[in-house]
Amino acid sequence: MTEDLTRADAPPPRPAGRTPTAMPDPAPSGEGGGGRRASFGFVALMAALGAINAFSTDVVIPAMGLISDHYQLQDPNQRQWVLLALFVGVAICQLFIGPIADSLGRRKAAAINIATYLVGTILCVFAPSFTALLAGRVLQGLGSGGLRVISLAVTRDRYEGDEMARVVSLSSAVFVLIILLAPAMGQAVIAVADWRWLFGVLLVQAALTGAWFFWVQEETLREEHRRPLNFASVIDTFRAVLSSRWCMAHAAALSLVFGAFVSYLSTAQQVFGEVYALGAWLPAAFGGAAVLNGAAAMASAKWVRLFGARKVAVTALAASAVSGLAGAALFAAAWDGLPPFWVYMTWVCIPVAAFAAMYGNLSAVALIPMGARAGAASAVVSAMGSGAGVVFAWISGAAFDGTAVPLALAFGLTGLGAFAMTRLAGPLPARPAGRSA
Repeated sequence: MTEDLTRADAPPPRPAGRTPTAMPDPAPSGEGGGGRRASFGFVALMAALGAINAFSTDVVIPAMGLISDHYQLQDPNQRQWVLLALFVGVAICQLFIGPIADSLGRRKAAAINIATYLVGTILCVFAPSFTALLAGRVLQGLGSGGLRVISLAVTRDRYEGDEMARVVSLSSAVFVLIILLAPAMGQAVIAVADWRWLFGVLLVQAALTGAWFFWVQEETLREEHRRPLNFASVIDTFRAVLSSRWCMAHAAALSLVFGAFVSYLSTAQQVFGEVYALGAWLPAAFGGAAVLNGAAAMASAKWVRLFGARKVAVTALAASAVSGLAGAALFAAAWDGLPPFWVYMTWVCIPVAAFAAMYGNLSAVALIPMGARAGAASAVVSAMGSGAGVVFAWISGAAFDGTAVPLALAFGLTGLGAFAMTRLAGPLPARPAGRSA
């Protein structure tokens, strides 16, 4: 890419709100689809493959209280690890899925990921202990974390230019729809069956999606374009990222904001389901915030064209910091930490929307100094973002005390810290020579 990612012609960020996704390497010359137009079936398949991870995240949210009760967890905040463990697996997967997909091909890489996911899901279905359940969730993250990357890689292998952008955009729209429907489906399942059936639903979904993929999707990476399986390049790229002040500063900012958002996800059942006692209405409240998240992600793509990715991200960071710190102070002073539901919903939509505007842009800006290594560096930055983000989410979630103050502080302090990181990044690095188109 020859364009500067902070300028007006920067690519729109992917819809935020879920797993950090590594950028797959572009298709080799001659592999792109030229003027071909993608079918609806292909778009739907890529969306379904990439959405397995998001579905695995959101569908279990309504059942987290039931899971806590079933395993008789002493600390009610331990239930948050049902989500956090998934992201641990995702962070690990991000480092290795690129070299595997480039060496073995997209179909074999997808087979490994789906098989890992199915094993993890079966373990969750029959988990005799909470520790076993978390082990299954880590395996689910290891498997599902790479499927979004593979779906993007297949799309880039088959199409290019505007048509590739159209496929990604349409897939993202389906992706957001799945995010909205997942909690409602989870609520419907636990209304009529044991919570373990949620993982039965995930098992069937992944098996059917995998069967669909292998039935209709041919291998898109030809033998002559495959690379030897070599993880040394991952280590080299990791060193390059660590040595770049610009990249590390924005990766740190990414970790902070992702941690706050994961804290919001992991405490959603406690806040909506228990503190505000929404019960069956939990998916409606969660989905309302998700709608705004998706709308902000789409609006962000237009703002980037006008103002540049870095300005949009920094502005969103400031909004998250101000709304979080102001919210924490107001909640504590006026309502002893627990505002009326309508106040909480109005407030939480601000940092949730800000996250959508900052996450993809921070990811893109962090990669500016990486040049031809941008694809591999994206995997490293994504792994760092999700891994460190889990740590921040764990710290924030452990502070949950039945009020809205800890979450507001999490958004405020991480937004402030991330804003500071962007200031410490220094001047924009010179465009690296040899940057790939």
